Formats: sequence, structure tokens, C-alpha cells
Amino acid sequence: MNWYEKSLIKEASPLPTLQQGEYSRSSYGLQDVDKYLSQEEADKMSKEKLSLLGVGGNGIAWESGNTAIKLTVDELEKRNAKIIMNKQKLLGVSALPFVVGVYSIREIPPHLDRIEIEKVTPLDMTERRFFEWFYGEISGDSFSLESASSRMAAQENKNGFEKIIFAIKKLCNCLKEYNIDDVDIFSPNVGWRGNDLVILDLGAIDFP
Repeated sequence: MNWYEKSLIKEASPLPTLQQGEYSRSSYGLQDVDKYLSQEEADKMSKEKLSLLGVGGNGIAWESGNTAIKLTVDELEKRNAKIIMNKQKLLGVSALPFVVGVYSIREIPPHLDRIEIEKVTPLDMTERRFFEWFYGEISGDSFSLESASSRMAAQENKNGFEKIIFAIKKLCNCLKEYNIDDVDIFSPNVGWRGNDLVILDLGAIDFP
């Protein structure tokens, strides 16, 4: 029985326990981590204070104090993490205004990478809905505040409307300024750094 199988049994879990349904939502990343993560490495991680953040198509993410830990098989995430770290050496951890900072990268043979990143605040469900509605319009230069306002008029909860619209516009401008390609930007891949939105999934963008 490996760590993936054990993690379905609360008493024997070497990593934070998930419910069966949580695993089924995104099986590809879990299957890859299950395939490549050794029991020895899993047991080391079980001694850390980790709290599950999410499961994606390329791996698993946990909260660890003031940082987030990602185990991933995504080569794009690894490439982007290295680019960000190189830029940070000159400009600091929060140097890039559109993406989380990267603290460390460690290869776990044969095909996993452990990436430690800046922890940001995920969007709540209302903010996620706003983001999905407006990001495409703003990034495509077809956004109009009048159109957004009329669409929002039917919504009961308008709290944070101006804040998130401003933050989305700022994020889009930053991506254009730095010539960043949108690979997979959608609401679960974005979080708050103060009043700014930043990309928290390093595989969601592509540097030139």
C-alpha cells in the first residue's frame, strides 16, 4: 500500500487526508504524483505541518505556514519557477507584479518537482464568478464598465465589484507589459496579494 492508497485511510495517512470525492475531481495530477513519489519522500513530508490547498491536473498543493508547497510534473511550471527566481535575485520576492514569488525548487527523481511559493489569498466564490465573467473581456480589450454594470445589476451581492474589476484590469496590463502568454488563466489559478491579483499557478502562464 503506497501513500496514495494510505491517504484514503485516515489512521494511516502519511500526507493530509482527502475524501474519496476530492481525489476523483482531478485524477491526472494525483496519478502522476502517486506514480513518481516514493514512500520515503512521502514519509518525510508527513512530518511537515501541511494543510491541503488543492489538487490539479499536474499535481497537489499544500499550505505550509506562510508558504505553499506544490508537487508537480509540469515542465512549464518548473521552467517558470526558475525564471521567476532568477528575476527575484535582482529585484526581490515580490518583484513581478503579476505572479507569486518562488522561494525554492527541488527535483524529486524521477519526474517530480517540489516548488515552494509565496502564499496568497484565494478568490472567494463571488470573486471567482466576477473573474470568470470579466477577465476574458478585459484581456481581449472588449471590456466596458457599462456592460459590466448592467450585467451586475441582476446580482444581489455587488460587494467588491469595483475592487476586483480594477485588479483584473491591472493584472491584464501587467501581462501585456511583460509579454506574458495566457496558457490557462482562470479563477482558481489567481489569488490576492494585498489589493492586487497575481497568478498562483506557475503553469498558467508562459514567459517569452
